[in-house]
Amino acid sequence: MIRTLLLLILSLGCVARSPAATEPDIVRRAQVMAQSDRMAAIRLLETELGSGRRDPMVEPWALLWAGEQRRLARNQPEARRWFEQLASRYPSHSLKDVAILGMAVVDAEKSLSGNTVATMQLIGERSVPDTLNADRFATLALLAKSDGAAPQRVRAMANKAIEYAAADSTVLARVRVSLSSILAPPEDSTATALPVGTPEEIALKRARAALNSGDFVEAEQQAKGAIETWPASPHLLELEYIVRRAATKNPSIAGKVGVLLPLTGDYAPAAAQLKQVIQLANAEAGDPITFVFGDTQGTAQGTKTEVERLVIDEGCVALLGPLLKDNGDEAARQAVALRTPLLTLTQGGDPASAGEYAYRGFMTIEHQVSALLQHAFSLEGHRRFAVLHPENGYGHAARDAFTAGVVGRGGEVTGVYGYAEDATDFRAVSQLLTGKDKEARRDELYQMRKAAEKNNEDPDDVMLPPIVDFDAIFIPDNHRRLVLVTSALAYEEVPVGTFRKHVDEEPVQLLGLNAWNTPQVVQSGGRYVQDSVFVDAFWSQDSSAAVQSFIEVFTGVVERKPRVIDALTWDATRLLTAAVLEGGEDRDAIQAAMSKIEIDDPVAGGRRFNAEREVDRAFHVLTIKRAGIEAWQPPPVEDETSAPPSP
Repeated sequence: MIRTLLLLILSLGCVARSPAATEPDIVRRAQVMAQSDRMAAIRLLETELGSGRRDPMVEPWALLWAGEQRRLARNQPEARRWFEQLASRYPSHSLKDVAILGMAVVDAEKSLSGNTVATMQLIGERSVPDTLNADRFATLALLAKSDGAAPQRVRAMANKAIEYAAADSTVLARVRVSLSSILAPPEDSTATALPVGTPEEIALKRARAALNSGDFVEAEQQAKGAIETWPASPHLLELEYIVRRAATKNPSIAGKVGVLLPLTGDYAPAAAQLKQVIQLANAEAGDPITFVFGDTQGTAQGTKTEVERLVIDEGCVALLGPLLKDNGDEAARQAVALRTPLLTLTQGGDPASAGEYAYRGFMTIEHQVSALLQHAFSLEGHRRFAVLHPENGYGHAARDAFTAGVVGRGGEVTGVYGYAEDATDFRAVSQLLTGKDKEARRDELYQMRKAAEKNNEDPDDVMLPPIVDFDAIFIPDNHRRLVLVTSALAYEEVPVGTFRKHVDEEPVQLLGLNAWNTPQVVQSGGRYVQDSVFVDAFWSQDSSAAVQSFIEVFTGVVERKPRVIDALTWDATRLLTAAVLEGGEDRDAIQAAMSKIEIDDPVAGGRRFNAEREVDRAFHVLTIKRAGIEAWQPPPVEDETSAPPSP
């Protein structure tokens, strides 16, 4: 669950009191007793629970309040035991979630794990004892403050804790003490910090401050003055946007997010699918976000127009998208000038370099290569590599990232060879890779042919043996051409997959990226691709509950199996949702939250953002076996004790 969804609770507004009408008489009597003698209330409830009557109209409530009164008496083990019994005895009762919340509040006194926090954030307030709600919201307020949440939101949770705590004077006094640092009024100060920097920077800061404070006349004057004074300013775009935003009174609507997709044009089918994924992810979270979809038309100008409309006119507090590389970099430049958080869905380009408001939610070729090399060096022990790549943009980017990564890790690239994007015959490039230059090895070939004649063999059938000066071959291409490439390598007697010309040959492992992740590679690749390794962010065979739940929900609604792009979009939507919920209507607060948010159950490996504002993603390392694609496992360790003794 999303750690930073704690502010979702605030949207409920007023405090929902427990519906006393549903509580049995014995529970109401115990509550009255507890005001003067808590132990007497506990004895009353626990006597009822020990009577053996098991009245379903009484026992669930008695279990709940026995646990709560024990918790308030600071007997936490006994409190948790009663909560556990309620949850296990009455799994379909409306009080089960309250019992789970009770266990979480008890556990929070020892440690704040992700599951504990998520439980306290997401379980509703209905039927929850006021004292339990009081301690729950006091804990969340302190947690939000330590995480750097917006002060007004921290105070709102603290006020909610105080309102609930009013039901019990002891709890009220304790909660007031614990929240004193939040509830204390700010110290009076007449000193106003003066902006620092060059005159140009000071003018920009003043224009920003006026815009954020709602002084739109002053913001416009400051920005226009700066534009006139420094017409070549590197901040010109932001200053121009301040003028435009002041004219529209800078709308900023909490929970409203703009989405940039090419809804018309060549990429419209892909955009329509991603739109559906975004809407489904939002629906599964309870529709906390209002998404406004903008059509970039797949162009830079269309992207620019939609970014401006969504932020300046619509009041969106964050942006998701766009999809295309060039448009992502353009949108990032504008988002930074608008000081509005943007999470792109681009694989290429470098949107994060635009500035601190620009993030990327998709994986890149570089991300995959880094994960692949980490595995190859650390777990396979490879040090020497060859590269075979298509002569296209994807192949060049993968080639460059791979060779740079090998050198950076102290390895060696022994050969790099490209082939035409539409090639179907790979014998020539395989011969180059394996050093089968007949002219350069003329003498060797002559001797081999003489030996063949001597053995009554056809000398024309003689082949030069391959020069294999590499441990692995990197092939950044799709599964269709991979099969053709490996067939050519095997023809040139390179020991790939489980193929061996000679039984004592060391195998050469094939390395690839997520374009290999399809069952077809197993069916058509055969023995030549077995034991190859590749990486991907999403694997449908992952047994984790989060992934399988995602697949079930997605398939049920979309009526097709999810792909990696769907999983990446799902996680990106959830990451941005978490930050938007924490920051509310404050774009700066949302930007600050982006560096702190974390989701516990990503389906594509991305829990959080790293310092470069890219998703810090864990990749699956997958291998091709005869039966199908499997998660890579280290080979079994040989038992030296079972080896035969030396003669």
